Amino acid sequence: GEVSFVNDDADENPFNFVLKATVADVPFTKLIDNGDAGFTATSGWSNWSQSGHGGDLHYITNGTGSENARWTVDNLEAGDYRVYATWTVASSRPIDAPYTVYNGAQQLSTVDVNQKVLPNDAVIEQVSWENLGTFTITNGTLTVELTDDASSHWLIADAIYIEEVL
Repeated sequence: GEVSFVNDDADENPFNFVLKATVADVPFTKLIDNGDAGFTATSGWSNWSQSGHGGDLHYITNGTGSENARWTVDNLEAGDYRVYATWTVASSRPIDAPYTVYNGAQQLSTVDVNQKVLPNDAVIEQVSWENLGTFTITNGTLTVELTDDASSHWLIADAIYIEEVL
């Protein structure tokens, strides 16, 4: 559209110029902390309220893979979503914490993450995050699952961040 400003300059009154803009969709984002709706954990996981995103986290010693923590987002539009995870670091963490991403019940990928080191792919809301990948969701439900099937103890289930890729 055109914008006009009235002024006292005889040869440029009114002063006119054209504005052009493009409106873009805002991508869907969702942060699920271990205390939020959408997070569940089996009974082997314990809550620790002394650190982590939002002031708490869940932890477990390594095992057989029978214990899990899950973050689930329902009612998603079909599309591509980037998935991030965060945790607190310590030398006692595993180097192969297995995060599995699902499209509904369909397993898409398992990503082994080194929880001994700080997530370093993005800073979102002043928190460091690790990119687990970009996944195509077709049935409306994205689930991230962390099991206790790792090489050493004290796996951390803290928070997941999901971002639509437009």
